[in-house]
Amino acid sequence: MKKYIALALAIITLTVIICSCGNSRKTIEIETDENGEIITTTTTTKQTTSKNPDKEITSTENSTETTKKNDEFEFPEDHYIKTGYKKTAMLGPAFIETPSRVIFSRGFNGRLCYYSKVDEGFFIFCFDPLCDHKTKNCFSSKFSFGYMTQPVYAEYNNRLYLPFKDCLYSSKFDGTDIRLEVALGEYGKELGKRTNDGEEIICIQTYDNYVYFSFPVAKYNKQNDLFTEYYYQLYRYNLDTQKLENLFEKTEYSSKTFRAFYLSHDKLFFYDVTKEGPQLFSANVDMTNCHSLDVDAKYASLFSYDGVIFDGKMFYSIANYKIDDDHSVQSLVKFDPENEEISTIYDSEIGIINENGVQFFNGQFKLNAVTDEYIYFTVEESPLLIGKYRTKNGYNYIYNYSHKTYRINKDGCGKTLVFEGVTNNDPKAPSFSLEEFYFSDSKVIAQIYAYTYSTPTAMPNGYESVNWMKTQFVTFDIAPDGSFVNMHELVLDE
Repeated sequence: MKKYIALALAIITLTVIICSCGNSRKTIEIETDENGEIITTTTTTKQTTSKNPDKEITSTENSTETTKKNDEFEFPEDHYIKTGYKKTAMLGPAFIETPSRVIFSRGFNGRLCYYSKVDEGFFIFCFDPLCDHKTKNCFSSKFSFGYMTQPVYAEYNNRLYLPFKDCLYSSKFDGTDIRLEVALGEYGKELGKRTNDGEEIICIQTYDNYVYFSFPVAKYNKQNDLFTEYYYQLYRYNLDTQKLENLFEKTEYSSKTFRAFYLSHDKLFFYDVTKEGPQLFSANVDMTNCHSLDVDAKYASLFSYDGVIFDGKMFYSIANYKIDDDHSVQSLVKFDPENEEISTIYDSEIGIINENGVQFFNGQFKLNAVTDEYIYFTVEESPLLIGKYRTKNGYNYIYNYSHKTYRINKDGCGKTLVFEGVTNNDPKAPSFSLEEFYFSDSKVIAQIYAYTYSTPTAMPNGYESVNWMKTQFVTFDIAPDGSFVNMHELVLDE
């Protein structure tokens, strides 16, 4: 039913726009097919061009052409690298954008779900009309058991690539046509099976007609046949030829500490530890010309930070250096992948605070998103005590200490508070902190933590149980001053 509603809305919108344009215009409009795929319909002739705030409209006559976006295989300038939002290196991005949807890869109760760009609804990611979405056979749950890494979307061929343990699957972006692409072991071949055995594919990314990922390879200890070590290596899978390459093996690069990497245009970057200590490495996307960069020691671990953001031109990350036992400095830095230079944008002094045995790093921040003009980050400051509860080791204290989110200009000026999640110091009043968020048109789609105190529940063993923090998915509007307003909770339409 959801896809028919989306199709109907798209057709109605197209009809209204065509009718309003008169008889001497060319209309270029976007609609979706029955699976939600983008279809571009163009009606052409040789007249003049006019513009409204949302679309370009040109005069038309009698020629009509329809093409599907996934049939266009020429590489654009951005090489299909999705940019501007936080991408956790090991797990992948929390939000995955496709032409008509934003997929919530960390899901709802362990299931994939999505936000529709057509009707702004929030749905389980499954399009089988006979599915009740309550079993592991539902597409939204198939990849939720026994794996941690999130799927990615390949704009090159309009498919999702979904790791499950030691196997890589793909599907059309509506969840149909599931294929096993790569099997590096046996544990992932039974979808939905819960198991703690086997290694996992991590850090999956797409670039042009390739899917890149890290996977551990067994290295046997020559002195002890019973002891096996696993070292991560870098792989890439060709979407055209279905060939898998071990790029470390191909280039004879060896590492015991490699885990994650980041891709830019024609280059990849990663952190590693060698005999000389921590180092930042650069290489071509086929791992040729691999070399360490001559950077200040405090920047050597730049790409070990879990949450680097690439905006299409620059990488943004965080560097730390210690002043004394109680103070350090955290720097927001940018890295230019073209000339491989690093510069500091903004510094924050970090002080250690202890309250009730809980340690806070006052002033510490984490990156959230980057737009054309601004950098967004959430700061750990002004902790709000939610409450305490009894455990076998004494009392535990729960705080909301990441309730302030700021934006700053890319030149480091104009720091502005855009979200304050504490408006009442009463812990029984709801308070919030932003975890992940994503900009979609004029909306901010976010995963937040919501805190509310309630009386602890007494347990038979004399200890207490609490449920004061819940994960929610919401949207915000962006006010003229840049602040996030009109928070609206997304409720699943099942």
